[in-house]
Amino acid sequence: MSEVTKRQTTTGFVDLSVRVPASHAESIQRALENILALIEAPGKKEDELVSWNEAIPPAKPGELLQAARYREDLTQAKLAQMVGVTRSNISDMERGGRTITPDMAKRLAKVLNTSYKNFL
Repeated sequence: MSEVTKRQTTTGFVDLSVRVPASHAESIQRALENILALIEAPGKKEDELVSWNEAIPPAKPGELLQAARYREDLTQAKLAQMVGVTRSNISDMERGGRTITPDMAKRLAKVLNTSYKNFL
């Protein structure tokens, strides 16, 4: 084995693995890049840094609905059946084509074990 391959090149690094819905991958990648840019910003003083909610764009209700559904391992059809709507209604809510009403948010939250406020 050559001397070059014997040197450890991962000192100071940690592998992180996160499973996310494919539809969120780009947003999460951008958010992580923003966070790294903040951390690595040379000469930045603490009062010049932005808060986490400025670095990470807010999620839309439909994105949160889809993430909660994935977490609970439910299909759109199964979730629709559990809250008393059609599968296409769930699809429309996830894509942002249908507004989630306060009543629907409470029904979804009960089934998905989360706060209804996530969907408003």
